[in-house]
Amino acid sequence: MPRKIVVAVVKRLFQIYSARRVDAFIEARTALRNAVIWVSNFYGIWRSAEHFCNANWSMGLIVKDMTIVKGKRIEFFIQSIKNDPFSADHTISWNWVTASGLKLGELVTAYLVQLREDGIGSDSPFFAPTSPAGIFVQVEPRKTFKFNHVIKQFLREFFTHVTGVQLAADYSFHSLRRGGAT
Repeated sequence: MPRKIVVAVVKRLFQIYSARRVDAFIEARTALRNAVIWVSNFYGIWRSAEHFCNANWSMGLIVKDMTIVKGKRIEFFIQSIKNDPFSADHTISWNWVTASGLKLGELVTAYLVQLREDGIGSDSPFFAPTSPAGIFVQVEPRKTFKFNHVIKQFLREFFTHVTGVQLAADYSFHSLRRGGAT
């Protein structure tokens, strides 16, 4: 997936969050969470199994794994990565703003604020599911929650000409990873 498309989608999702967080609470929060998922998969270049918590939570991002250095960078602590044992116990850093103008610092900070407001603790997976009312909910210890459907949901929303067959065959977290690495 070309970087231009990811950047355009993420910017649009952040605009939706910013414009609708008062009058369309659920839509705004979902847009914010999904924007963070898109950028973290694309710029972090993780496999989805490493990105979202596995069954024993030995892989995946936990809220406490995030460090914000305001105005400078965001750091993600890596517990472990399936095919790269040398990355364990290291961090990935993002610039506060990317060369393409994505305000990653503002995006991640806004998401963390929303998690805290909803009572999500530091030991919860970073990517929390939402209740039907749009509130982020804590994931029980040793439970998993994946967002594979998010990519396809937003491709359908932004690219209505893409068929279900194309979605199944051509788009996945792996395609985002390859796009980010390229």
